[in-house]
Amino acid sequence: MSATSFGLEFPILSPVRPAPGKVKLPGTTIPRNDNETLATLPIADTDHSLVQPPAPEVALASNAPFNASLPGITNNDGDATDMPYAVPPQDTSKKKIQLTDTNKSILDETVYAVNTSKKKPLPFSAGFKLGFTRGFDPVWNANKWVLAPYLEYQLPSNFSVMFQPAFLIGKAKTGTFSNADQVFYRIRNTTFDSIAYISRGKIDSSVITPNPPDTVFRTYRYGQVYDSIHVGYKVTNTQQWDAELPVMVKYKVNKTFAFIAGVSATYSSVLRTKEEITRYEGLMKQYEDIHAPQTFFVTVQGQEPPPGPPRKDVNTLFPYNTAPFSNYQPRQITETNNFWRYGFMIGASATIKERLMVELLLHKSGVDVNSVPDKQLQRIYTQPYLRLMLGYKLIK
Repeated sequence: MSATSFGLEFPILSPVRPAPGKVKLPGTTIPRNDNETLATLPIADTDHSLVQPPAPEVALASNAPFNASLPGITNNDGDATDMPYAVPPQDTSKKKIQLTDTNKSILDETVYAVNTSKKKPLPFSAGFKLGFTRGFDPVWNANKWVLAPYLEYQLPSNFSVMFQPAFLIGKAKTGTFSNADQVFYRIRNTTFDSIAYISRGKIDSSVITPNPPDTVFRTYRYGQVYDSIHVGYKVTNTQQWDAELPVMVKYKVNKTFAFIAGVSATYSSVLRTKEEITRYEGLMKQYEDIHAPQTFFVTVQGQEPPPGPPRKDVNTLFPYNTAPFSNYQPRQITETNNFWRYGFMIGASATIKERLMVELLLHKSGVDVNSVPDKQLQRIYTQPYLRLMLGYKLIK
């Protein structure tokens, strides 16, 4: 038994190329895109239709023509066609949908972008340094400890600007001041005393004349009262401190070594000096001059003896190996407590590790002569000082 005996006609599901023009098939209509009837197929009146529409992928599987023919299929001109079956043409104007990142399922794995670019370093660095500064003069100096925070700003090239305030503290060392201890004298008064006695001549058989000569004995006594004045000069306080404000330019030769140069303004304490005067008053010098005996003849009653020898110069009798107090010139004492001085510094630095560094600087500055009038004390401020410091970088 076949399906034909029940009056059913099954279309042959075979992909064919549609004939040009309109094709009519009896029974069933297949709409085209332009809403016109393409073909009609006869289907038996039964509720058990087994006709299935062709799958789109089967219809599109091949474009090769099929030579089998079905009766009753005609074209628009009434002629039979060799195409037994036709399928609606596919709309080739539609583009295939491409799966993109925007329409992926939310269940798909999400890939986040990772920024692999390196973070740019900050244009500045900061830290602190600790060290010791030592002068070149072994006698007159003020060696100090140094604490210096710093802030360095990197310029586009290998240069950078560094602001490095520093606080220094230590004790000054002083030598012997010229004319530090001076002794002066001042004469208060001079005395003179002449002592004389007369020995009368004796008449005896040996005396030829009846009037023997008298003899006078004289002694001169000189005296001088004076004051001895001792003047001392010293430094009252050797403690010293400096507050330094330098601005320096740094040039990096490589990652390890760099040169440094800059200027500085320093606010310094002053070594205060003091003069001490000690007076020894009422001192006395004496000189006694005994003259040789002098004879004379008395011719009248109450005759005075002849004058004695002249007085000696007291300056020759009482010499002094010090200067008179009239030559004393008081030293100019320091009145200013603190003062500004300006200078320069040059040196180099080396990076030991990522955050450790060693710095060696030579610092030299001037001095205010009004604040420090003593020339020997000025050497403490004006001499060059060599500074060695160890630094640690907090921000890089």
